[in-house]
Amino acid sequence: MDEVARHHEVAQWLYREARLLDERRYTEWLDLWTDHATYVVPTTRVNAQGGLRSAGDGELHLLRTGKDVLRLRIEKLRAGNAWAEEPPSQTVRTISNIEVSPELEGLLVRSNVVLHRVRYTDDTEVHAASRADRLVSVDGAWRLAERRVRLAHGALRAANFQLFL
Repeated sequence: MDEVARHHEVAQWLYREARLLDERRYTEWLDLWTDHATYVVPTTRVNAQGGLRSAGDGELHLLRTGKDVLRLRIEKLRAGNAWAEEPPSQTVRTISNIEVSPELEGLLVRSNVVLHRVRYTDDTEVHAASRADRLVSVDGAWRLAERRVRLAHGALRAANFQLFL
C-alpha cells in the first residue's frame, strides 16, 4: 500500500475512533485496543523557554493504565456510577495533523485532538492535546497498542473529567 493510501486508511480509523467516543460507544471503542495496550497521560510542565516537558516513567502521571482499567472505567460510566458524567457530557472531537510513520511492528501515528465538552446547557470546555499512537495489525485490522497523550495546557482544566482523549 502506498503512503497516501496508508495515510487515508489511518485517518479514517482515527475519525471512526473519535466518533465512537462522541457517541459514547465505549465497548466498541475498547475493541479497537489490543489486549495489552497502554494509555498514558503524563503531567506536562512548561519550561523557562516556553517548551513543554512531559513526565518521565518514574514521575507523576495523570493517567497510566492498561485495557483492563479502561474497561472498569467504561463499566462505571455505563452503570451511571461516574458522578463526573451525570448527566453525560456532549462531546465533539476534532482530529488533525495526522502523521503516519512505519515501524518494525506496525505504525507510529501522531495526531492532535481538540475535545469540545458541553455540560448541562452552558458549561463548555475545550481540551487540546497531541497524541502518539502505536497501531499494530491484528487479524488484518488496525488495533491500538499504545497511546501517549500530551495535554496542551499542562494540566486538565476541568473540575471533573472522565472522558478519553
